[in-house]
Amino acid sequence: MDLLQKQFDQSKKNNSFPGYRLQIFFGSGTTAHAKAEKIKADFSTLNPGIKAYLIFKSPDFIVRIGDYRTKSEALKMQKSILAIYPGSFIVADDIALPDLVGNTTVNF
Repeated sequence: MDLLQKQFDQSKKNNSFPGYRLQIFFGSGTTAHAKAEKIKADFSTLNPGIKAYLIFKSPDFIVRIGDYRTKSEALKMQKSILAIYPGSFIVADDIALPDLVGNTTVNF
């Protein structure tokens, strides 16, 4: 079995595959969790169509946004949020598989 097939099989199992996200917050300390939750909630309110993720990697809280298949998609989004999140940067991450569109039928 080749490496590409192994990666595909693992991605199907985890419902994810390699891609990119934007990191808009990183912090630790006593107030980091509350601050991360607020940043995630504020972002989600302003951008309801873009998923935001709160990640805890001891001792840090991280907020990442989006599920971008290419670095150029992530860069386009980064440029649009730079005024609000000037410290945002692109990170490689396992991203969620896109939702499938409902059943479509083609009639001939």
